Amino acid sequence: MMNRLIFQIVLIISLAIPTFGKADSLPQCPNSPITGNLPLASNWDQCIGTIIFLNGSKYAGAWENGRFSGLGTFEYNDKNDPTYGNRFIGEHKNGLRHGKGKYIFSNGGVFEGLYENGMPNGCGKDTFPDGATYEGGYLNGRFHGEGKFEYPNGDKFKGTYQAGRPNGKGEYIGSDGTIYKGDYLDGAATGYGEYTYSSGIVYKGEVLNGRHHGKGKISFPDGASYEGDFVNNMRHGFGTYFYPDGAIHEGKYQNGAPHGPGKMITTDGAVGFYVWENGERKVTKPNKLAVGKVDQYRVALVIGNGTYSSSLGPLKNPPNDARLVSETLKSLGFDVIEKVNADQKDMKIAVRDFSRKLSDSSKKQAVGLFYYAGHGIQVAGQNYLIPVGAKIESEADVDLESINANSVLMAMEAARANYNFVILDACRNNPIAKTSRSAERGLARMTTTMGSLIAYSTAPGSVALDGDGKNSPYTAALVEAMKKDLPVEKMFREIRTSVIAKTNNKQTPWESSSLIGEDFYFSRLQ
Repeated sequence: MMNRLIFQIVLIISLAIPTFGKADSLPQCPNSPITGNLPLASNWDQCIGTIIFLNGSKYAGAWENGRFSGLGTFEYNDKNDPTYGNRFIGEHKNGLRHGKGKYIFSNGGVFEGLYENGMPNGCGKDTFPDGATYEGGYLNGRFHGEGKFEYPNGDKFKGTYQAGRPNGKGEYIGSDGTIYKGDYLDGAATGYGEYTYSSGIVYKGEVLNGRHHGKGKISFPDGASYEGDFVNNMRHGFGTYFYPDGAIHEGKYQNGAPHGPGKMITTDGAVGFYVWENGERKVTKPNKLAVGKVDQYRVALVIGNGTYSSSLGPLKNPPNDARLVSETLKSLGFDVIEKVNADQKDMKIAVRDFSRKLSDSSKKQAVGLFYYAGHGIQVAGQNYLIPVGAKIESEADVDLESINANSVLMAMEAARANYNFVILDACRNNPIAKTSRSAERGLARMTTTMGSLIAYSTAPGSVALDGDGKNSPYTAALVEAMKKDLPVEKMFREIRTSVIAKTNNKQTPWESSSLIGEDFYFSRLQ
């Protein structure tokens, strides 16, 4: 705010400085006025003179070394030139507009401000024929830096310009009461921003070309709100809608309406899972595991790391895999903590928060699920999950820079969930295996405790494939199987069959289970 105030004061002072005085004391140039071109005035120096060019244009003012220098007026009278009828009054240097000046266009537009080498540079103000105005910084004739633009209809913008367009932070106030504050790119609201509409609707989140696009939250005057994915101003993707009466819908949206699997929580706390199509609920019977005899509390931590250093080797698919798994688990009633390209601190905090949330259950059955996609290393029989930013050059670095997979399982056990699932799509090649005696290919088999199942994307000691498509072969099979009405052990057998077929026997998923009691189903629609 202070920078803008100083900027405006400087602008006002610079435009208010008198532009005449020094030139009035100079003598008359010899033979002035003359008609012709510049060579005829080559001997004019430190004097006042007038030249009428052969094309009709005219300059009257100060001269130095045969060029316009100092205060003067240039009239553009060449009928074959787009500048015909324009006029400049102000300072010159070496034949160019330079210093303070006022340029009057034949169409009624006016620019007042600073010039350098013939172009507006520095502070200035443009008044356009239609009544629009711009006041702010210029660079090589274009709006640049802090500026304010007022449109003929009353709309206003103030913010940062670059190359003639809003770029950076800005605020747009519409004549209809709409206000936008946020990021701009190439003249359009793009990045993160906040819209406040005259109707009372407020949107905060990602924007693209002036539209709600990406992750965001919209709040309505009646108390309703939606938080999730947007595409072209519409709810599209995964999101949660909070109704004014306290009911909640969580699931997939398409073109603004619920579409696909979702969870509905009523005002009395009842939870049901349904399938919607274009806003209409198609499956009217809820998931057995969500209501009735078994009341489950489902919590998941999903991590996908891919932006590794060149020494470890970046991975294309883990971030995509994590997003797909998160979306699927949310549709199946899980409260999901999602982390993409997380460093060691982020991963440790996420594990802590996951364990705490899992411990909060006051219901009969708690279900915890940990999914990890990215680099994994086996050292001395221990499995380590590699954060983004890890610097691992030797075996000694692994424990310092990584996360021991057993620590995640221990955090889940401490929460005392009824079902614990650990799914590791992390058996990529070991980057230090060649320099370490105890580092081996793939991951080691972990010991399961009562009520747990650990699933590996490939057999112990083997390496998994990242995949040629958008997702790894294992994760693609996993999310498809989760949606089916299958007991969990049978579900993982189906995953194994699918991955073996897709990889031409190059990858064989593996599980270690100590589940007890009734069969567990991720999805079971009647």
